[in-house]
Amino acid sequence: MSPHLEAAVCATFPHLCADHGNRETSMNLGFAIRDGWAQLFCQLMSELEALRRALPPDEAALVKLAQVKEKFGGLRVYLENRTDAMWEACRRAEEESFRICEVCGASGERVYAGWIRTLCPACAG
Repeated sequence: MSPHLEAAVCATFPHLCADHGNRETSMNLGFAIRDGWAQLFCQLMSELEALRRALPPDEAALVKLAQVKEKFGGLRVYLENRTDAMWEACRRAEEESFRICEVCGASGERVYAGWIRTLCPACAG
């Protein structure tokens, strides 16, 4: 994800992004996704933050992103100390990502382009 979008997400969701850029965690690479999924990712982050805030404070403090990446053409978001509802939200976002171009955000589908990607016809080129 582009640096300015990553910074905006981290500023909006500081608790979930507590380890962003931490060299000792999987978040050392930041959000390893392309900008086409930015809107989907932000919607997911809003849902995760609402679920986090509904927890008792001692539990809520432990919930944070462990890794954000693309894998086999889908958005993967892993959390530390997640709840079942958080896991379900991540799975729904992953399923939705298979229909969104990871480059531009238009409608897309999974294609093999050297590896499996989710792209629109224009970006698949």
